[in-house]
Amino acid sequence: MSNSVNLSLFNNNTLSFSDNKLIFEDDVIHDFEDRYQNISSLGVEQQVQIFNKLIKIVYETNLPISVKAQSMIIFGYLFKILSTNNKPLSIISIGDRILNNLYAEVINMFDKHNIFLKICRYNDHESEESFDATSILMHNFRNMGFLSENEYSLILINCDYDRENTEEIIKQCNRLVSRNGKILLFGSNVNFDLPNVIEDSNMVFYQLHSEGFVLEIDFLNKSENCHKESYNTEILMQIKTTNAAFFDKLQLVLSSRPASKSDEWFTLIDDCISLISQIESCITKNYMCFENRDLKFHTNEVKNALLDFKYEAYLNGADYNLFQSIVFDCYNSWTEAVF
Repeated sequence: MSNSVNLSLFNNNTLSFSDNKLIFEDDVIHDFEDRYQNISSLGVEQQVQIFNKLIKIVYETNLPISVKAQSMIIFGYLFKILSTNNKPLSIISIGDRILNNLYAEVINMFDKHNIFLKICRYNDHESEESFDATSILMHNFRNMGFLSENEYSLILINCDYDRENTEEIIKQCNRLVSRNGKILLFGSNVNFDLPNVIEDSNMVFYQLHSEGFVLEIDFLNKSENCHKESYNTEILMQIKTTNAAFFDKLQLVLSSRPASKSDEWFTLIDDCISLISQIESCITKNYMCFENRDLKFHTNEVKNALLDFKYEAYLNGADYNLFQSIVFDCYNSWTEAVF
């Protein structure tokens, strides 16, 4: 098979991959040559090679032409979203089984820290699992409240796996999808009320066959995002306020040395340990507010450095200056990570 692919679809529509562009009719789904958009660690030439291999794999299967076209479009969106990010992303696939392992491989190629969740029914679960994905087994897809809101950059929904609850699933995914994230629905036919789904959203509809479609949804009114940003600001202000008190006491701790075991210095360092513990507790409870998921670990490092420093001072040990510098370095690294 050549690097140019053309699929003739419903009503003489065509889906093609030519000149490194994935095009449906006149709509460019993804232009691999748009190098200014690629900020990932995976080069454009490498992406094109991988995409061609994926198309070849799908093209040579016995899958219906509509499913082949759906797969090409989904792969196109995966490359588009993953290439325009340089930090780990989270992606969900709901209900699909056919190509999830290939999706997982692509997602992992861009960043091994990317998260790919496969949500499926218990009776659809495959015993051979991809190491690049995490499976979540459910009896149905109506309640996904356990997943974090505004977290997922792309959500894939196979509408054929739960036809009766498609609208409810889409509403829940509106809560889950991140700002500027996308929801891609696909299936054999549209079995839901479009006006109810696309309210306050942009939509791109690809009619691939008499029984085959892909629907891209970008929700415009993300009130949850606004609430999240407000909540994030509130949490950050709490940490800043506590840190201000912490820093005042830490300066006194680092600028002096206790003369005895009853020195006020020990009260000051105990106050510092108490304050950083408060911050650690706040971050632990609200870790989803922070892009740096290792922040709790960094905070715990500061607390442990203070505890070690206190113990060294209590023993009047010879390594007092070393432990003092460790506290100083840990705190500076922590402030860079938080603020």
